[in-house]
Amino acid sequence: MSNQYLSQPNYNEIETTIIALYKELTNQNYLTEIDRNSIAGAVLLKLDRLELENHEKIAALLLTINGILSLSMKFSTYRPFEQRFVHFFTTIIDENRELFAEIGMQSSNEYHHVITEDILYFYFEFLSTESAPWDRIFRYWISKEQSKQQLQNYLALFVEKQHANPHHVRLAIITSLLALYCEDGSLSISYLRPHKKIISASDLYDHFSLLQEREEWDMLKSWLSYFKSNWKNDPIVERIYDQMVLHLNEKPKDHFVIWEKWLKTPSFKSYLANKQKYQIAESDISHILSILHGDLFNPAIERLYLQILNEEKRITEAVSFFLLVEKNPLQLAEEKVNLLSLINKEQPEKLIAIYHQFVIRLVEKKTRQHYEEAVVFIGKLQRLYKKLDKQSEFSSYIQKLKQHYRTYRALIQEMKSLEL
Repeated sequence: MSNQYLSQPNYNEIETTIIALYKELTNQNYLTEIDRNSIAGAVLLKLDRLELENHEKIAALLLTINGILSLSMKFSTYRPFEQRFVHFFTTIIDENRELFAEIGMQSSNEYHHVITEDILYFYFEFLSTESAPWDRIFRYWISKEQSKQQLQNYLALFVEKQHANPHHVRLAIITSLLALYCEDGSLSISYLRPHKKIISASDLYDHFSLLQEREEWDMLKSWLSYFKSNWKNDPIVERIYDQMVLHLNEKPKDHFVIWEKWLKTPSFKSYLANKQKYQIAESDISHILSILHGDLFNPAIERLYLQILNEEKRITEAVSFFLLVEKNPLQLAEEKVNLLSLINKEQPEKLIAIYHQFVIRLVEKKTRQHYEEAVVFIGKLQRLYKKLDKQSEFSSYIQKLKQHYRTYRALIQEMKSLEL
């Protein structure tokens, strides 16, 4: 725990402050904004008087915030006084925004690891409390992180948590932000897309600001277009939009309008014609795919989407399609077969998760025809594992599969046709 960086006298004084502070926040039915600011200011002044080192001050802040939050949960006062708690937390966190960012980027220091563990522990411990302060703290903590490996570690953890909580909007937004920090725009927007109707402009401030900071104007334009209904008339985003327009107008020719027009009556033939006639940027492709993705329920649009994925060799989006969209891998259409062939050629290891998914979806249909097709994909998996020199992993997979579906006699019978 980060408390270890506090001396015992300082720790005791902060503990006493927490109790007194909690009483101040909850003893009165009404607190004016001046009262709330005064309480927060007094706490910040008291921490300054302790003359702590920067990482010690972070530890003191975390101790204070967690102490107040825990007491409010213990005595069921958080909901009745939520507004004042949120105001208090926001004030002291924003006052130390630069400090969180500065220490947050020092990933090589020992205390960084300890403090990070605390922040992440509190984040997931209070995940069900929508207005808990840990989301804000973590955003500042990662805002200046330079280590790609550290960002990838964060992303892997949040992806795992998000998969366990797929309907948690705040978690999806922060996972999306981490993906953007890791320069994976497609993955980033995929976490936002299911919640597009309820995401607010403020939820996207960090996303837009990051793209602006990196001067990724084409991608920013694509995002602003896709989320236009979410940020329209928001003054902060409008300033970012104005900066983007200013920079893009410096270009000799902007083909964005051409592709916007194409999207009104899209076809693969006209896509190839436009591509040959006009230069197409990666951001244009990402924008086109993101728009088409929203209409995949239309068979013609799905076919076009798959054709473009194949044409542009977009492996990441292709894998995502098969894992998240393809529900019935029985008798796959030509475009899907071609796309699987592309993945097999470019990144065959990505096929393993896809084929695993196919097998499960086919088996769960519980018909002889689906069992037969499932065994076909098991055979493909066997060859794929052998190609990747992972035969032992395939053996383990088969054992688990047989154990899990041991009561599916017809499936087990079909599997005997393979030399397993």
